[in-house]
Amino acid sequence: MVYADLLWHLSGRGKDQTLLEQSSQQAVKAMEIGLDLRIVDPQLVALLSDVLSRTQDTENFERLFARALALDSSSDTRYRYARGLSQMSSPLAEDAFKAAVALEDGGSAHADYGEWLLDRGRYADALTLLPQEPHLYYLNFLRGVALEHSGQPGNAHKSYEAFRAYSKVFPAPARFRIQGSKAQRGIRFDDEPGGGATTGTSKALSNNDGIYGLSYMLYGEAVGESYGGKLAVGWVARARVLRGTLETTNPCPFPNRENYASLAEAYKAVICQSGAFYGACDAWCANPTSVCSWNQDTQDAAYDVFYGYKADPVSGHCPGGIYAQGDPCSYLPRRTCIGDYYSYRYSSPLFQLAVSSTTACGVQQSCAPHVYNKVCGNGGSDHCFSGNNNCIGPGMFRSYATLSTQGSAAVTTPYYAPAGFTQKAHLEAPEGSNFNAYLQYSYTNNGTDWADYYSNPQPGATEDIKLTTTFAAYFRWRVVATQGTGQFNLCSKSQ
Repeated sequence: MVYADLLWHLSGRGKDQTLLEQSSQQAVKAMEIGLDLRIVDPQLVALLSDVLSRTQDTENFERLFARALALDSSSDTRYRYARGLSQMSSPLAEDAFKAAVALEDGGSAHADYGEWLLDRGRYADALTLLPQEPHLYYLNFLRGVALEHSGQPGNAHKSYEAFRAYSKVFPAPARFRIQGSKAQRGIRFDDEPGGGATTGTSKALSNNDGIYGLSYMLYGEAVGESYGGKLAVGWVARARVLRGTLETTNPCPFPNRENYASLAEAYKAVICQSGAFYGACDAWCANPTSVCSWNQDTQDAAYDVFYGYKADPVSGHCPGGIYAQGDPCSYLPRRTCIGDYYSYRYSSPLFQLAVSSTTACGVQQSCAPHVYNKVCGNGGSDHCFSGNNNCIGPGMFRSYATLSTQGSAAVTTPYYAPAGFTQKAHLEAPEGSNFNAYLQYSYTNNGTDWADYYSNPQPGATEDIKLTTTFAAYFRWRVVATQGTGQFNLCSKSQ
């Protein structure tokens, strides 16, 4: 399977016919071995659909998918069967799409079938198919196209609005552009510049590059997981990227994101770290302009994790504060958090895949020293991702207290720091609250002349602060309960 996947990417995803044929041969061999062992691997099924449909090998396609569907009639396997039939222009494609969408809640099969209907001008059928409140961003766009062609520009505008910002990262197919449409203004199409992977390796990777790489990793690591499972794996990468900032001692080697030219570069270092994510796309790791395997779910999950629009399913942390109430493991509501790039919790993440256990959601207590909150259902197999809720490591200090009334405050023990020292802090308060951290200084440390050196409070339950003080003084951190009450944890370091 790995050899087939390598040949597929070396072929430029089918552009080199010789390498495509070789990939097809290896994919067939891998699938036959798996089926003989009664294993239907989601990643291999997707690869097989792509390569056999492009080589028009209908005999092996039908033979192997018949066996695969007999063992696994899930929506994903049926979707890949339908997608392959569509790419081969088979008259059986529509019935196959119908069988796939009947088993899923508005996922990738709905997207492909929706495109198939729009390509044929069947706008009324597309509106019947596409949910009014889809969980995929892209389905909002497809529904908007169907609505606009059906003479409902006002409703189309509402659907487009849910997709507009997302299109800056994952643009819409240009074939669905409606000439002269006012409702589509602001949507980026894939024949337009802006966003997407960088065209060269000399400039630092952009946020979009990091989201693409995260999407590719989620496809390889968690293609068979629920959407909540994909979010949890994505949050593993996010937490590793951000926890490197404070240089804590962790179960895994976390890069320090301050050493990288952009946040996306730090994501690449984490995603491509040897042995960390076996699903990482080696082609993208070697050259971030490479295009690897993805689907609508992995794109959405990567986008939601990177921008912090969906809560961490493990710790329940909602970056930037709560935007809308909702289960962090579910598709809807589409966005549950205000969002930010940088906040995380020490209790995140722990994600154990495919472990039978009497504990909630299949989390095995022996997986790691700490087990936190809810972990989503899944169906694959993988290694253990563990969290660490301690503030440990050289020069690290942990401070905690309970603020029982709104507006109350607590201060840490003062410390002396010379000019040019870097001051770092990571604050965690109860989810849904807004606690703020201030760095204060005093030249005499006499308890009466403290003044704020840093006073730029951030919204939400967590804060990450890094600054360099320009003069020698005594310093301390002051934590204020601006909204809500409860215990806070502050991890700080001066160096």
